[in-house]
Amino acid sequence: YGDGQAHFTGTFAFWRDFYEINGQYRSSDWSNSSAYGFRINHLMSGVGNQPPGADNITVRYAAVIGSILSSSTPPQYQGDGFRVDGDGSKTMSNYIIGQSYFSKNGYTHLYLAYTSDFIIEENYFHENYGKEAIQGIYTAYNYVLRNNMFVDTCQATPEPSYGATAEVAGWSRSGGNYDNWQIDGNIFTRNNLRDSGHTGGVIQGGATAEGVKESIANNWKVYNNVFSGYGYSGYIQRIGIDITGGTNNLVYNNIWYVFYVLKIHKKR
Repeated sequence: YGDGQAHFTGTFAFWRDFYEINGQYRSSDWSNSSAYGFRINHLMSGVGNQPPGADNITVRYAAVIGSILSSSTPPQYQGDGFRVDGDGSKTMSNYIIGQSYFSKNGYTHLYLAYTSDFIIEENYFHENYGKEAIQGIYTAYNYVLRNNMFVDTCQATPEPSYGATAEVAGWSRSGGNYDNWQIDGNIFTRNNLRDSGHTGGVIQGGATAEGVKESIANNWKVYNNVFSGYGYSGYIQRIGIDITGGTNNLVYNNIWYVFYVLKIHKKR
């Protein structure tokens, strides 16, 4: 039995199936990072040098807090909160990430490459300065994001932004499968209306653009969310939701509050 917060100071890596990391506790104030059972600097899982990699992984009640090094160090060298790396021959699947806290990660909070069947629920995502808060890339399908809080993610300052697309994005320049995302009951809020480092919007599914292999998003359901405090800065337009479809994509029953520019964009 432990009283207090256990701190894992290195990288916590999963190379095999069926592990659960559970800190058991947090306070009613989700933003209190010291009130989670575990504190972890960095989580990772993948194929890498340890094939076949890990499926069926659960992480709950952990504060995952990185370390922003300096403004001269590109975020991609400062680490992700939880990096899951499948590859073209292996899709990492059946992950639950819940009741946890993510902050000060220099690239993304959740970098999820070649992944499927993820449940991301009841987490508190705070400051990151490099890329998306949640990035599903190359292939990312069958996702549920529910009842999370996103507060001041994808910031442009004090560290430089390196091209965040959106707070939540499922897409890649090289195509892939991005079908079946359910995004509901989340709060996306920004205290500084103009301090946003993303270029695509708050939520993006799929993509089509010059020089990009088209990735189509089907069966996206975005509902019962609150979006507050996003706007327009310089030449970058902050659109709300951008889904490249596809069929059976629905956006409904959401609240937008204090937006400089708002669009719901369904391409094609």
